[in-house]
Amino acid sequence: MPFYLLLLDWLEKLTDEYTWILELPNTAKNKTFQEINESVRNAYELYYSFSPPKADAGGWKTHEWSRTWRKRPAATAIELHLHNVARQLNSLYGIIFILKHRPTKD
Repeated sequence: MPFYLLLLDWLEKLTDEYTWILELPNTAKNKTFQEINESVRNAYELYYSFSPPKADAGGWKTHEWSRTWRKRPAATAIELHLHNVARQLNSLYGIIFILKHRPTKD
C-alpha cells in the first residue's frame, strides 16, 4: 500500500511541473519536452504491461536527462522544469519496478 501512495504522490508532482511547463512560451515546439512526453507515456504503458528491460531503459534515459541538465551552468526556465520532470520520472520508473517486478525462480 505505501508504494501505491508514493506512486500517486509522484504523479501529483508531475502534474505540478506540467502545469508550470505549459505556461511557458514555445513549450510544444521543444524537442526534449516531446521526448519526455513519450517517456511519461512509456511509464503509463509499463505500469499496465510490465517489462524489466523497458523499466531499466526508461529509468536510465530519465537519469541521463537529469545528469545532462545538472551539468549546464545556466539553464532556461523550461530546462529547469524538464530537469525536475526527468528526476520525478526516474523515481516513478523505480516505483513501478517495485510494484510490478516479480522475480523469477531459479
